[in-house]
Parts: sequence; C-alpha cells; structure tokens
Amino acid sequence: MAEKIRIQKYLAMHGAASRRGADRMVEEGKVRINRRVAVPGDMVTPGEDEVYLEGRRIGAETDKKVYIMLNKPRGYITSTSDDRGRKTVMDLISDVPVRVSPVGRLDYYSEGLLLLSNDGDFIYRMTHPKHHISKKYHVLIKGRASEGQIIKLSRPMKLDGYITRGANVTREAMRGENEVLSIEIFEGRNRQIRRMCEETGIFVKRLRRISVGLLELGDLKTGQYRFLNPAELAQLQDITRDD
Repeated sequence: MAEKIRIQKYLAMHGAASRRGADRMVEEGKVRINRRVAVPGDMVTPGEDEVYLEGRRIGAETDKKVYIMLNKPRGYITSTSDDRGRKTVMDLISDVPVRVSPVGRLDYYSEGLLLLSNDGDFIYRMTHPKHHISKKYHVLIKGRASEGQIIKLSRPMKLDGYITRGANVTREAMRGENEVLSIEIFEGRNRQIRRMCEETGIFVKRLRRISVGLLELGDLKTGQYRFLNPAELAQLQDITRDD
C-alpha cells in the first residue's frame, strides 16, 4: 500500500502549486479529495485517492513532466493567479495541456527568460540557493554608470541582512544617452538587480533576463514559449545535482 502524504505535498510534487500556494488553495476550498472538499492537514494516498484542483484532476494527467521556457513580457505577474485581476504568465501558456508553475520569479516590470514546469523536484532544485545558478540580465539604465558605480555593483552587497555574492558587471552598449549593463548574479533574492542598482544610485529603465545557467533566451519572441529540449534539460539537471 502506498504511503499517505499531506495534500500540500501532493500538489507540490505534481507541480500544481508551491507548498505555500497549495496551503492557500486548500484553505480557499479549491481542492477536493475524491468527492469532498479538502481541509488543511488532509492526507492522501497516491494512486488510490483522486485529487482535483478547481475541478481539474491532479496526478493522472500531470505524470508527464514538462519544462517550458517563456519570454515574459513586462506587465505580467509571475504567479498562477492574482487576486487583483492582473494578467499572469499563465495567460501566455493557456494552451499547455498540463498545469505548470513558475520556476522562480520575474517582477511585474521585468521581462525575459522564465522557466515553468510541473516537476516539483526540478522547481525545488532550480530555486534552492545552495546551487548558486547564474542568471544574466541586460539592464538599461538612465545615463552612463561611473567606474565607481560599476565597482560597487560588482561587490557583495547587504540586502535585508543578507550578503549577496559578487556580481559580474560589464558595459554592454550605449543607447543614446543611456547605457546597457550586463549583470550576472548567482542567487535570486526578491528584486535583487533593482535593489542592487538602487543601492548604487543607478536608475533602472528596463530589465531583461537573458540566460539561466547556460540556457539562453536566444531569439524567442516576447510573449512566446517553447519546450526545453533533452540536452537543455540535462544541462540544468546537471548544475543542480547534489554531489
């Protein structure tokens, strides 16, 4: 007989939501186990119990793992839903046949490479800070950065009591009177690039993530998505493998 697990863990395992998001969905009465509405603390038996999220069966149709790269536009929330009625990244992948969740975040005004998957273990490993996965951004700033600002931006920085790792910062190009910086970081703190720039006295006009690890956004058009190929997936799994 299969071992019982908590409903929140079951939903997270199948990529239906994060643990925190699953807690909220259960509390809001959006989850059913067999014929009854689930409550916090409920246990389910995989392979025996039927679990539904907002009327959609979770488990059977989500056994096939999918891994998606989306070129997120500005003006979209990186979330599966929004109580303020704003557009979310899920609106851009509505034709994907299985329910997926974002891997990490890009804020409302940021754009570029965003991964989504229904593989809970993959999401966990990709977002765990111990792996220090590199993320590179092109950042359009107001004016031109001074050499002192570049140096300060490159060094470890204290944000909310946390010391970031040093960043790789290079000058990419000038666009009229404004400059594009290439900034590579190795963690994913909330609004990290924007906050680093604020600490350095740099005003960000536009921020675009162009790569995660060796995975590059390439020529994927804004608002479009594609599935990762086996080589790309293997590369991401390799850099998150525990030794």
